[in-house]
Amino acid sequence: IGFASARYEFTDWLTLQLRAGTDYYTTRQTDWDDERTPHLGRPGRINEREWRIREDNYDFLLMFNETIGSDFTVSANLGGNRLSQKREDLRISGQEFIIPGLRDISNTAFPSVGYGISEKKINSLYGSAQIGYRDYLFLDVTARNDWSSTLPDENNSYFYPSASLSFAFTDAFDMGSDILSFGKVRASYAEVGGDTDPYQLDLTYRIVGQPFQGSPQGEITQGRIPLNSLRPTNTVSYEAGVDLRFFGNRLGIDFALYDMTTTDQILSTNISNTSGYGSVTVNAGEIKNTGIELLVTGTPLQTNDFRWDVALNLARNENTVNALDDDGKLEALRLGESRARNAYVEARIDQPYGAIVGRAYTRDDQGRIVHDADGLPIQGDLELLGVGVPDLISGLTNTFSYKGMTLSFLVDARFGGQIHSNTNRFLYSAGHHINTLEGREEFYAGTGGYVGEGVNEAGEVNTVAVDPEIYFGTVANQIAEEFIYDADFVKLRQATLTYRFPQRIFDSTPIQGLTLSVVGRNLWIISSNVPNVDPESNYNSTNAQGLEYSSFPTTRSFGVNLNVKF
Repeated sequence: IGFASARYEFTDWLTLQLRAGTDYYTTRQTDWDDERTPHLGRPGRINEREWRIREDNYDFLLMFNETIGSDFTVSANLGGNRLSQKREDLRISGQEFIIPGLRDISNTAFPSVGYGISEKKINSLYGSAQIGYRDYLFLDVTARNDWSSTLPDENNSYFYPSASLSFAFTDAFDMGSDILSFGKVRASYAEVGGDTDPYQLDLTYRIVGQPFQGSPQGEITQGRIPLNSLRPTNTVSYEAGVDLRFFGNRLGIDFALYDMTTTDQILSTNISNTSGYGSVTVNAGEIKNTGIELLVTGTPLQTNDFRWDVALNLARNENTVNALDDDGKLEALRLGESRARNAYVEARIDQPYGAIVGRAYTRDDQGRIVHDADGLPIQGDLELLGVGVPDLISGLTNTFSYKGMTLSFLVDARFGGQIHSNTNRFLYSAGHHINTLEGREEFYAGTGGYVGEGVNEAGEVNTVAVDPEIYFGTVANQIAEEFIYDADFVKLRQATLTYRFPQRIFDSTPIQGLTLSVVGRNLWIISSNVPNVDPESNYNSTNAQGLEYSSFPTTRSFGVNLNVKF
């Protein structure tokens, strides 16, 4: 890591800053499978891989700060940045060890090599200004323009401004009192632009294998169809809020409303493999988000030695997909699929972003599951089964302080949203889920089997007993609805116990402070509706949230922190 900075003060109100920095690192990885690994089919393999990653930044910033008269303060900045990123990937692989036990890449009968490179550059110009009037009225404006190498020449420039206005009315009108200590209202407008990863515009190629009759062999690198007319993503947002504090700051309320519209979001959507590709890059049309955010802070109890502080935050968001293409012809866009390919996450017109879609049970007018003549549930249509993002998230922090001891704990929660659990689907298929136990004893005793709750195709109560293995295997393979769960949860996320040693014991030492803390994280899932897996589990953290498969249990961790100040 390298960094250099220079500043020159032209006057006491005008300063120029120049900076340059680099972050360059190499990671080397070796992994192998032993000669006796059963699934290989060949006696062992080894992979050597090395990543070389570098990022360089160069920027300048001209800073202006001045007081005009007795009422106005003005600060402004004008700057620019050049970002350069480069990533190289070197790979050497070998199959079938020649000498058993010698784990060396040269000791393989079938070696192969690979090399990948990725480069990206962004040039930026930006500016900002803040104008303050008598320390109670503030106007902030910003503007930025980026030029990105990952976008086509005709669309590689994108401009995004912002403006915000805040007014501390208690200071302006001298309204401070024992009840209302402070009050401020604010409003803002902002635009944000965005680019994408390198090489999304055209096909790229690589050399593979050994030369054929003296000529190199090549192949297309990516499995995604590029889009050479990509446009930058743009998000326009409006926000209004109020900040109120009462009773000498013992109680605080910060409330905000926002409206945000994103257009031309750059996404990858799955397509039929018969095309020769697995996905295609697109500019999704328009997605709208509206929501509220609330932060309540308070000190319910305070004495000379004891203090209890509370902070509660709530955030609720509603989003709707208004359009997916410029012509309005596209009704749905597939964002991801479960590993079993029986559930999908999609963007659907007039539906929340991240809709979970899958095959449902066929039901009659009363909602009862319909079974065929063999007593097996009938697969229904592809339906909207849920949404992978929550409606409401919240967190509650309590902090108790007594003399030198402090105990703090955070409880967070999520409400709304669903998850498709492929782990539970697999448990059904393998007969390891508790729900698959019913009917086994009767079936193997020859006295019956599992009778699915519902009706037959004639509308009569289903009475056909089925081998549980066949019944639950059918459910696992055909009915995604069975494995949709509400993803609500309440968790004890973190607890911290801290002791601050008295300063008097360090009076004759250079130590200015000493604290000792014990910290625990992910301590307890207090409430959950999802069996066998963590309700926060996802195998995709980007556009396909709501799909889970073979997720590891959340790790509970404990730590000790010692902080010494000199």
